[in-house]
Amino acid sequence: MTRVNIKRVKVKKPKRSTLKNKCDDMWRELVRVKGICEWCGKRTGQMHAHHVIGRTNRTLRWDLRNGVCLDAGCHKMNAGNAHDDPIAFLKWFETTRPEDYEYICQKKNELWDKDYDKVLEYLNIMEVESETKKMSKL
Repeated sequence: MTRVNIKRVKVKKPKRSTLKNKCDDMWRELVRVKGICEWCGKRTGQMHAHHVIGRTNRTLRWDLRNGVCLDAGCHKMNAGNAHDDPIAFLKWFETTRPEDYEYICQKKNELWDKDYDKVLEYLNIMEVESETKKMSKL
């Protein structure tokens, strides 16, 4: 019987920072796909993805219910924007999206399980659902 040498090829796992950046990019695009500023209603200009609970909270960082599509002015440029007046923004969010407000209030103190693969799986599912919604509107 002859022996065959088979080289084992190691599959290189992506770095955590690469996975985090991919999650950030997907989340941002999924929030901005709305194409309208949820605060003022504008449809023109550059749209930004804004976190209701900041990005340092990893439990909610990539949760779409924690994201709001804003134009540049409402996000950072105009007086009274989401960053300069977070209390007014949070009050607006609570009245406009009460279910999401309750959800993020409950989730914000949970520990994140540090699994980027789960985050990517969730975002991929949300992306497919978003595409399906777009197609049904046509």
